[in-house]
Amino acid sequence: MIALTVYNGELVAGGTFTWAGGLACTRIGRWDGSDWHSFDGGVARGVRALATHDSTLIAGGEFISAADVACNYIAGWDGASWQAFGSGMGEPAPVPWVLALATYNDELVAGGCFRSADGVACNRIARWDGSAWQPLGSGMNYPVFALTVYDGELIAGGNFSTAGDVPCNYIARWDGSAWHPLDWGLSSSVSTLTVYNGELVAGGAFEYASGEPCNYVARWDGSSWNPLGSGMGGVIPYVYALGVHNGELIAGGEFTSAGGVPCNYIACWDGSSWQPLGLGTDAPVHSLATYNGQLFAGGEFTNAGDATCNHIGRWDGSSWQPLGSGVDGCVRALAVYEDELIVGGEFTAADGQPSYYWARWRSHYPTGDLDCDGDVDLADLAELLGAYGTCEGDFFYNPDADFDDSGCVDIADLAALLGNYGVGT
Repeated sequence: MIALTVYNGELVAGGTFTWAGGLACTRIGRWDGSDWHSFDGGVARGVRALATHDSTLIAGGEFISAADVACNYIAGWDGASWQAFGSGMGEPAPVPWVLALATYNDELVAGGCFRSADGVACNRIARWDGSAWQPLGSGMNYPVFALTVYDGELIAGGNFSTAGDVPCNYIARWDGSAWHPLDWGLSSSVSTLTVYNGELVAGGAFEYASGEPCNYVARWDGSSWNPLGSGMGGVIPYVYALGVHNGELIAGGEFTSAGGVPCNYIACWDGSSWQPLGLGTDAPVHSLATYNGQLFAGGEFTNAGDATCNHIGRWDGSSWQPLGSGVDGCVRALAVYEDELIVGGEFTAADGQPSYYWARWRSHYPTGDLDCDGDVDLADLAELLGAYGTCEGDFFYNPDADFDDSGCVDIADLAALLGNYGVGT
């Protein structure tokens, strides 16, 4: 399992698998909360990217057909059937794959390894205007790995050195009509992009930004690149994942220090300096997510801090905690769906039970812990009292405080909370 998204209220998973929950789901499937369902035969080869655009599920990857529809590396699911986007992508054989998807100016944008779209020269990036593929200038000279929108412009990162025939060095911005460099760019490839504190943050294999040392992570303030401390260090450092949690930037990857401080594959930037998350992990981190107010990390590791975590762990703000006995292979993707954490990767068991390539985790908090901080305390009592005496349909009714699902927040719910008052997880 490589990619996860939510479409029409259902979880969608894509990757290289051929079945899900005993059902044939060739490389893509959807989970409705209780069962897996196929997408009319799925797609012919691996799915690398998923997104939603204009009420349509978009899948990009290695495939040339979806069900019996010839689509060439990108296809859309309209809720009933697969649709092609023109004749799709082409050249260079055999890997004109789609690796990244985004929406910009209400148009679908695809990036990857392809050199044409619908027969039109597009060079690794193209936009769908609703009826046909259009180039974005003359495109890039090498693949695009990541796309995002920042300050009203489309940002592309990857392994390229030119965009629109302009030297751009691994990252570029599209203003709607032309490509522009972000100053001198970066010194090597970009694999991940995010926005933090109003600035664009890039992570990857680069050591320099605009000629200045930054070491694998850098921030763009709209006019210039700036380092985040002294960046990451290690044998062959690489930042695989970036996220934001509790107002801090989180970086995961293949590094053993951040800002000169031992950080072991994961670190947080508080706006001025890098901080470790305990002892970190014992192998690279590939994915990050926030669930129920806590940070979750997945990857190749078996230990996080002092805990045996087996490829997935949660940071509670002071220490790493396992999720049961973890999973038996690398975790590549994390997402939150229907109050559960969804885990995807290369494993076949979760918590000792068969679970092929995906698993779901639900945090269990004591009855009364309305703010999900692990403790039943005054804050939870205040929240319940704010809804006390209300029923379904009332303005202040809080279904989370209706512990017995009676339809009203009443004395029984208050008693349930008080019975656990002072209890922590």
